[in-house]
Formats: sequence, C-alpha cells, structure tokens
Amino acid sequence: MIPMNRIIRTLVVDDSPVLRQSLRRFLEDRGPFQVVAEEAGAEAVVESAVREKPDLVVIDVKMPGADVWSKVRTIKALPDAPKVVILTLEDDGMTRGSALDAGTDATCGKQRAWEDLLPMLVNLFPGA
Repeated sequence: MIPMNRIIRTLVVDDSPVLRQSLRRFLEDRGPFQVVAEEAGAEAVVESAVREKPDLVVIDVKMPGADVWSKVRTIKALPDAPKVVILTLEDDGMTRGSALDAGTDATCGKQRAWEDLLPMLVNLFPGA
C-alpha cells in the first residue's frame, strides 16, 4: 500500500477487459487510486478525460484502429491535464521517443508493469 494524502482519480484505457480489470484491482488494492472510468479503446478517451477529470490516465499504446499519440496530445492540452502513463509491449527507444513527443509523463513496459508501475506513480505524484 502506498500512503498518500489524497485519492488519485484514474482512467484506465486498454482493449483487453482482463488487463483493465487486473489493473483496476492492482491500483485500488495498493494505493490511493480510484478508477473512475475504463475505456476499451482510444476513441472515447478524450471525452472520458473531459467528463471524469482524472488525475491519471493509464493507456495502452497499441489498440486496433487508434492513434493513441494524437489522443495523448489532446489530453495533455486540456486545462489541468492529467498525468499520462503509457503501457506498452514494445518498450523500446522508438516507443519511448514517441511517448515523450506526445507529452506522456511516463512509459511502462507491460512485461514489468506489476513491478514498475507503483514506484513510477509515486514519482509522478510526490507528496500526494
């Protein structure tokens, strides 16, 4: 459990319902994260971010028919933009470069997400 002083409202976006549910349980069981919405694709992620006003968006970088990078840029341009963490199977230099160009706050490889994600989030929300 991560002790923090506030609830981190979280939007989870992945085309896999199993991963979305696992990520929800993982975050809510280990810290002050409240998953306020889930999306199965990137098409509705901007609308969800505007409606729910999350502090954090965790989004898969590869989803069928989606330009995730343009969605991330749009989210990061919102007033009071949330932190955005990209989840990826292809955790390589090209993906990390594209993520930085799009304005993401962090990139997490799916293979190590259960080990790396929480320390990453503590760094993104210091003193929260």
